[in-house]
Amino acid sequence: MCICMCVYIPDVCLQVAKLLGTSAETLGKALTSRTIAGKGETVEARQTVEQASFARDALAKSLYESLFSWLVSRINTAVAATLEPGSKGTVIGVLDIYGFEIFQTNSFEQLCINFCNEKL
Repeated sequence: MCICMCVYIPDVCLQVAKLLGTSAETLGKALTSRTIAGKGETVEARQTVEQASFARDALAKSLYESLFSWLVSRINTAVAATLEPGSKGTVIGVLDIYGFEIFQTNSFEQLCINFCNEKL
């Protein structure tokens, strides 16, 4: 079995690549191989399944972090108000409710809560 089949599902890879503005082949290669440069030459090495899985997970975490940072920035811009001396600013609180994680399907809100907990 091809190593890339163990790391990603082709249909999912195709959709993710489309969202990232690249080809499924480029994304698959990025997840399953690495390029080593030294002494004026480059060598391409295949990743182990464990290494490729780690690369996939690192990409997902980076995408979530970027999305979350973008979302916070957009929210901050939307609720920004001119503060008069002595006035209170607008804030957004994040509440983590016990047991929320046991739902069959977690929502985007749960992702944001989990990410906030990780950052705190």
